Amino acid sequence: MTQTVLLGDVARIKGGKRLPKGEALQGVPNSHPYLRIVDMGQKYVARTSLQYVPDDVFPKISKYITNTDDILLSIVGTIGMVSIVDKNLDNASLTENCVKLICDRNKIDPEFLYYFLSSSTGQAEIQAGRVGSTQPKLPLYNIAKIKLPGLNLDQQRAIVGVLGSIDEKIELNRKMNETLEEMGQALFRHYFIDNPEVLKWDTVKIAELVSIKGGGTPSTKEADFWSGDIAWTSPRDLTGKNDAHILSTDKTITEKGLAKISSGLLPEGTLLLSSRAPIGYVAIAGLPLAINQGYIAFLAGAYLSNHFMYFWLKHNMEQIKNAANGSTFMEISKSAFRNINITKPSKKSLQEFETEVASLFDAMRNNQEQIQTLTTLRDTLLPRLISGKVKVN
Repeated sequence: MTQTVLLGDVARIKGGKRLPKGEALQGVPNSHPYLRIVDMGQKYVARTSLQYVPDDVFPKISKYITNTDDILLSIVGTIGMVSIVDKNLDNASLTENCVKLICDRNKIDPEFLYYFLSSSTGQAEIQAGRVGSTQPKLPLYNIAKIKLPGLNLDQQRAIVGVLGSIDEKIELNRKMNETLEEMGQALFRHYFIDNPEVLKWDTVKIAELVSIKGGGTPSTKEADFWSGDIAWTSPRDLTGKNDAHILSTDKTITEKGLAKISSGLLPEGTLLLSSRAPIGYVAIAGLPLAINQGYIAFLAGAYLSNHFMYFWLKHNMEQIKNAANGSTFMEISKSAFRNINITKPSKKSLQEFETEVASLFDAMRNNQEQIQTLTTLRDTLLPRLISGKVKVN
């Protein structure tokens, strides 16, 4: 059996910092990124959704910054998200909902620590240290007690080499999908923004052109409703991800649970928009699924295709957020969404756009499925490599 060491013996653990009361982040890029849980979920912290600390606020939290190769771990609410800080985010500020793990390079390789904490074994160690139910947390003293495999540095680096090669292919597929999405956005602008014909099109309520539904959550007190074979999604499934499709969900429900959701089982191809906490995640269902109340679902077959709506939602997100309200958290209701104005495109433009963009979505899905397969392979290999069942030369 592999010997173990405690995380607190091989890495220092330091928390982040909440913004001072009354201060807010800004979307305009500057030199002070503020790393949040929403920016995590991939090997390296994502830079696509970054928010920034205003210059006059940064000195108040400047002691709570990250350094290259720090490992970030989310510890409040969504516990267990793990990412590495790359050189581009050196000296970024860190939310109070995360800690940074500063590795002792003489004892542990940062990438090895990332891979272990991201694995099913590492996640089990992390979740075992949770406390609280209403707002679960992972205390620092429990982080220090996380058990790691006691491998020497050569063994750790050999494992990182194998897993890193898989991650390189995963990253290549991600970059291909980013390029494909940029091509789709360019087509959207060509047909529906820069097109001179737009000036001749009428403005209508979006309710006339789409068919939308909401969702629900079966009682979590009823075991008969959960852990079935029906996919059930909440916006948490999209946290930290920029994928065009949702191919799997963290939770599943039974037929009895599905009966408690008025929108029922939604077909593959349904477009999902997270409508609260936060507003703005967009993805196409890659499998039949049920949704919770945090989504607005767009059914296929309406005047506006879901491929069109995918890009329209992203292009008009500020308008959507401006139509939201709420005291505890902002939410865009279905009725408020239906009242948003939209320029009604011609059928000809929609058909031409659909002909060109459909193949891009097919390619993105294929790449994403490869990523899912490679991720499963990587996660299956890790415990076998650690245990010695699979040897690395």
